[in-house]
Amino acid sequence: MKCKDSESLKVVNALLMEQIDLHLPPAIPLIVLQSHQPMPDATLTNKYDDLLAAHEDVKKKLIVKEDFTSHLK
Repeated sequence: MKCKDSESLKVVNALLMEQIDLHLPPAIPLIVLQSHQPMPDATLTNKYDDLLAAHEDVKKKLIVKEDFTSHLK
């Protein structure tokens, strides 16, 4: 791979990562995760569903990114 091609891929990769970051929800502070306050089951279910949806969304975006970068080769 030529140096110019490598630099182009780095630029495209940086742009794609920025796009993914823009679509991700803000990170939950660790202090919130460490709190031991009891939660109702419905709240936990909602949080799990939200987390699962975010995970699926990121997974789809990563697959699209991998497909895009594989076509550049």
